[in-house]
Amino acid sequence: MNRSFDYFEVKYLFIFLTIYFIFIPFAFKINFFGFITILIVIIGSASFFLGYKTNKFFLLAEKKSKQNLILIGIGTLFLLNDLINGMNNILSVRDIESYSSLYDQKDTLSLYMQIVYLSIYFIKYYIYALIMNKNKVLFYLIFLSQIMIFFNSPTRLVALSPFIIFIIYGYYMRYIKINLLKIIIIFLSLPFIFVVLLLSRGKSEGVNYIEIIENTINNLTLDSFLSILKVALESFKSFEDLTNIITENFVHLESGVIRIIFMPISRTIWDDKPEPLARIIAQEFSPNAYANNGGMVATIFGDTFINGHILGVIILLFILGGISKIIYNTLHKNIHISKDQIAILIMFYSNFIFHFIYYMRGFLSDLLWKTLLLVIIYFILYKLQYQISYRKKRNFNES
Repeated sequence: MNRSFDYFEVKYLFIFLTIYFIFIPFAFKINFFGFITILIVIIGSASFFLGYKTNKFFLLAEKKSKQNLILIGIGTLFLLNDLINGMNNILSVRDIESYSSLYDQKDTLSLYMQIVYLSIYFIKYYIYALIMNKNKVLFYLIFLSQIMIFFNSPTRLVALSPFIIFIIYGYYMRYIKINLLKIIIIFLSLPFIFVVLLLSRGKSEGVNYIEIIENTINNLTLDSFLSILKVALESFKSFEDLTNIITENFVHLESGVIRIIFMPISRTIWDDKPEPLARIIAQEFSPNAYANNGGMVATIFGDTFINGHILGVIILLFILGGISKIIYNTLHKNIHISKDQIAILIMFYSNFIFHFIYYMRGFLSDLLWKTLLLVIIYFILYKLQYQISYRKKRNFNES
């Protein structure tokens, strides 16, 4: 995995998204309060890169496991199920949920269901990493199945998740070649993709999603494209909310990262349990979105500011920078391990990058638990896979 330039190193993603979410909107509306916001952003960015200087990493011992028929069997069932559901997703007429319904999670049971769903999702991708490691054909087959499953998600980033996760996996596994020209083409196409996905993600009843996409593109004019572009890019509204948060000293520790401690407590027991950070931002700065059961975000800098003012920005971004670099180092420093172990590390890193994009949008406090669950699931599966393999080998030698 040694490369002269690594397009998917965390620091480059941090720089790009900071420019996208912060400096571009600021350039279109320069004012005094904007300068204060930029100062906080510079302090937070410096703290992130200070934490990112660490050289620490987790060293894995080389462990070669034999072909695990159980994992391959489970992975085959997952793939068949995904291909069937994916084809059904494309061909059938479906009712698509509205985006605001995603925040309708007043019952703690919904959180438990998310944990179950995400656990299965992480287990599946762990096994997929091992299967795709075998050859490029399996990689593209699984990649295609995930595109078919997620392409009509009401959340645009979820719809794009297979491209983010599998392109990164394919890049490090050398199935996909990335160069500067391809990166530029992707960046130039993103505004169009964001606009089309925004216009087509509303609630629909009894309409094939491909027809919705087709109609959206056919009805799109230059004027309508330009009128919706600011909303579709999200960065302008996020920067506006970030500026408001900083200038109004909007700090709510109870809805920050410490909320993860009491998240499992049901509202039937604690009716006034603090709401997610995205919800309180909407309540304060976008009442209509809040009334419609929606949420708003204000980038990683707004999220960390709400967690503890300037100290929250400095401390949390320093920690995020350090953790990100440790994960990146672990991927690149473990060069004397088996191909299966490398595939698992790459898939873990690909999922982490997907979560990192959410963090940069402003979902650090709300979605931190997902990364923790990712770590737990991969740790347990890794231990089970190689511990079982070791025991089988030992028993064979003893016999």
